[in-house]
Amino acid sequence: MKRILLAVVMVLIFVQIGAQEQKVDSIRYGKNTIFFELLGRGILYSVNYDRVMSNYPKHNWASRIGIGYEQTMMWRRFYVPLSVQYIFGTRHCLEIGAGVTLAFEDDLYTNESSYALDETLMFGIGYRFRSAKTGFFFKAEFLEYLPRYDHGIPFWGGLGIGYTFRQQTA
Repeated sequence: MKRILLAVVMVLIFVQIGAQEQKVDSIRYGKNTIFFELLGRGILYSVNYDRVMSNYPKHNWASRIGIGYEQTMMWRRFYVPLSVQYIFGTRHCLEIGAGVTLAFEDDLYTNESSYALDETLMFGIGYRFRSAKTGFFFKAEFLEYLPRYDHGIPFWGGLGIGYTFRQQTA
């Protein structure tokens, strides 16, 4: 629970810092992205919403939330990845992020409908491509994660592809 609280506090601090800086008009990249991620923060796969919280020429803060699902004969899990990323660049970007993935597990073997909650801290570095003209979005990320229980694999990676909605001009 302390890890979840720490991740939420980090997100709120980064949002506040990004909101206080002076904005500079540059290339008008969209701020809202929907993307599918294979592996990555959603463990197996996830559908995600990413929001850039600032619009600066070379550096931005973004946050994301997603949902993933996995099921076997014994259990089913819902994953909710939450993270904050620092993005350096315009079209081809370096992305550095931290966040938490919440896992809600339902035991199908015992037919109990109670859900267990597990959280995993994740830190990542990767590449992000975004096109202002077409809205095409691509990302590749290398992750180190710190699960609450030792699962044996401390490193992970993910690939994402999606669409960035064009920013409306006034």
